[in-house]
Amino acid sequence: MVIYMFRKNLLHDSFFDDINGHSLDKYQRKVILNNTKHLLVVAGAGSGKTLTIVGKIKYLIEKERIDPSLILCLSYTNETVNNLKDKVNYNVDVLTFHKLALQILKENAFKYAISDDSLLEYVTNEYFESYLVNREYLKEYLVDNNKLDYLKRNIISFIKNIKCNNIDLFKLKKIIKRKTNNKIFLIFALSIYRIYKEELLSTSKIDFDDMINYAKYLIKNNGKVKRYKYIIIDEYQDISVIRFEMIREILKVTNANLMCVGDDYQSIYGFSGSNVRLFVDFSKYFPNSQRMDIKNTYRNCYQLIKTSIKFIMKNPYQLKKNIYAQFLLKYPIVLVYYDDLGKSYDNLINYLYLENKKNILTLARYNNDLSIVKKQNKGMNIKYLTVHMAKGLECDNVILLKMSDEYLGFPSKIENSYTFFNNEEIDYAEERRLFYVALTRTKERIYILVPKDNPSRFIEEIKFDCVELLIN
Repeated sequence: MVIYMFRKNLLHDSFFDDINGHSLDKYQRKVILNNTKHLLVVAGAGSGKTLTIVGKIKYLIEKERIDPSLILCLSYTNETVNNLKDKVNYNVDVLTFHKLALQILKENAFKYAISDDSLLEYVTNEYFESYLVNREYLKEYLVDNNKLDYLKRNIISFIKNIKCNNIDLFKLKKIIKRKTNNKIFLIFALSIYRIYKEELLSTSKIDFDDMINYAKYLIKNNGKVKRYKYIIIDEYQDISVIRFEMIREILKVTNANLMCVGDDYQSIYGFSGSNVRLFVDFSKYFPNSQRMDIKNTYRNCYQLIKTSIKFIMKNPYQLKKNIYAQFLLKYPIVLVYYDDLGKSYDNLINYLYLENKKNILTLARYNNDLSIVKKQNKGMNIKYLTVHMAKGLECDNVILLKMSDEYLGFPSKIENSYTFFNNEEIDYAEERRLFYVALTRTKERIYILVPKDNPSRFIEEIKFDCVELLIN
């Protein structure tokens, strides 16, 4: 009882009233006060995830008197790392996973040369140009020659997944036996993978995935690593097997506390090696762990949250969660059915931007779809991004282009090779999460442009929920 009252009083500490000018809610405060050895923080879209991380770091330094140099905060891109550095204002190691791996290689005097990031793409292009010109089975396999670029991208994704999931030849053979429906693809992919490995070996270079694997190997074999006391991982839903294994080796050596923050609903990088099961099954990998949820969203209205969660939970492999909104809005989703995409988009821009002076973020599944409308609205202060690039962003109003049911529609019908490595039990599981990301970027309304003659299957699922219909 005494401990309970003490912790309850701590929740009202004035320290939490001003974290970079913001007062934290009770869920954020409880996360910061939690001292579980392995903590998973499930943070929905717009819930103040970054603010909670910043608050945790400041609390450890100012209240727990932890040396800032013994705190490691990891994120995935230079942009997110720089954003965290700007907000923390302490001498904390805020790094990407690759920067951490480089640091470990240097500390252990490991000699290396890093290959050009475009090498795999170069090898893939050379393979098709040099080896397969005029081969009939390539033409047969592709049917439409315009799909060659997507085949190449899929092969690159497949190879990255082999490396990011740390799959050896034995494991790979087992996967191939399970997935025998696309033998020609596998012939292409495995041939290119062999050539790529030979190219790295012949030039005595390593790629970015090798860098993480070598760092893990060094730590496992009594190599030097800084004796961190706390490790905080941002965007944990994007974790890959090799990143996870490197962190696990660091934890074995340092006995550090671990806090992982993310949202499995926004796990959208399976094509580059992320594995959502490492998030969803956190307690399996860390048996003495605890899950805490940041439950308030400060971005989306109640109706949008209700619809988006109902939609995403059709994926059987997602965590159930309660997310609480701060406001109501009758029709947060507006479906705009069109015959002419450009004309309908212009009409929307005139209404939202020119008449109501609203900020607009225009999203699409593919860059090519953005180029259709970009040309028509030069000079306007409107952001144009793919949905992948928009994760983490928000805007007053969002326009989502071309929700169509076709090969390059949404969901995309490109046969994604990363499905060789996951065991999700529903088609388009990651595309469903991607659509969830699109829906939750808006602070007010999302206007979804839908072709009248072939609407996306995702639209058919949500069209009766808090939706206003427009014909344009």
